[in-house]
Amino acid sequence: MKKIFILILILLNFTFLVNGQQDTSSNSKKVDTTILDKLKFSRVDNGLDLHTFELWNGDFGGFTTQSKTREFYLGSIGVQLTLFTEENNMWKNGKFSMFLLNTYGNNPTAKYLHDTQYFDNMEAPQAKHLTLSKNNIIEFRNFIYCLYYEHTFKNFRLLAGQYDINYDFANSTTGFNFINSSFGVSPAITVNVPSFSTYPFTALAFRGEYNFNKFYFRSAITEGSGGDQKINLHGDSYNFTEGEGVMILNEAEIRNVKNDHWKSSYKVGVWNHTGHIFYDLTRPEDSLGKHPMVKGNSGLYLIADRVLRFEKQDSSQFLSGFVALDYVPGKQNFYNYSIGGGISYTGLFKKRPEDVISIGAFCPFVNDKLVREQGFAKNEIEAEFNYNIKVNAFINLQPSFQYIYQPGAIVGSYNPVAFLLRCTVRNGLFN
Repeated sequence: MKKIFILILILLNFTFLVNGQQDTSSNSKKVDTTILDKLKFSRVDNGLDLHTFELWNGDFGGFTTQSKTREFYLGSIGVQLTLFTEENNMWKNGKFSMFLLNTYGNNPTAKYLHDTQYFDNMEAPQAKHLTLSKNNIIEFRNFIYCLYYEHTFKNFRLLAGQYDINYDFANSTTGFNFINSSFGVSPAITVNVPSFSTYPFTALAFRGEYNFNKFYFRSAITEGSGGDQKINLHGDSYNFTEGEGVMILNEAEIRNVKNDHWKSSYKVGVWNHTGHIFYDLTRPEDSLGKHPMVKGNSGLYLIADRVLRFEKQDSSQFLSGFVALDYVPGKQNFYNYSIGGGISYTGLFKKRPEDVISIGAFCPFVNDKLVREQGFAKNEIEAEFNYNIKVNAFINLQPSFQYIYQPGAIVGSYNPVAFLLRCTVRNGLFN
């Protein structure tokens, strides 16, 4: 029954895509009379984005114990609209953007793998349930993902609104080729900071970026917490809660471009959280099962990301690699530092010039005191191999194999092997 339902979902998603394209073409023949006709959303970032559906199957037994095969599914449907002010007879160099998401699935990390890093970067806590049968319950959430205004000056960009700060900070071009969440933003940040303005709970943010030739400097301040499915179910809660503080990020980057193509990027970033939402994990719990509270947190990261080799005949075919280092001292942090990286080859096979093959691993290291006194393992490791196949201009298929060593940094835990197949249907939103 579950497989049949997932197939129905996919067919519905493809139907939405086809209908969206038909509506767009028919509207173009109409007289300019409707509000949507008058407002021009036509340049980029518009339309229906049927983002990923994950199928089927995970071998959650690993190499050390008996196999425990489970099926899981994840999916999202997103719609993003961007209004450019100049094209709508307003001021120059401005844009308003709104991104709405529906996510659905059954949370395989929480139910089966129990790792801290989320082996799938699309996985998100769900909030509502649709019961198909006793053993088939669909969980889903509809929410505002981004809602902001951005203005571009000569060498400066300003943004204000609800925003995923990981779009600009602590990321790498090569890392975007991976599905495991560690490659997008380090677990030394996401695990240690309960909730800041990133997927799936974004918050109010103000970001500025200055660039001069190869040098970029960006700074941002966001709400200290994006909330959770209880207090920010639909992504429309903008109330500051007591003690949440703010998250401040600063990042400097040197970026090299060759023939209008990215060549290398070197980043150093620091972040500071002022909230009173952290706990001294090295101290015993009280009678209520809580550790003593600690105010504030901070960290440092370094990311080196570059093209290692261009194909001589085509600069769009290349081998790239990245390394990321994080240092997050403090007794309030489960992980005190991490190291990770990977390589990707775009166009490895001559007949498949746009396919991307990637392999990498990420390893965060547990607070030494927790290892000595509470018996945690020294680390958790997640390794991934995937192959992103560009089927056509709209559809990508991406099988991914992952091995998780010591999920949750629990000594003696089983080491699961997971397989997923991601299908992404685009309508021009993500490049």
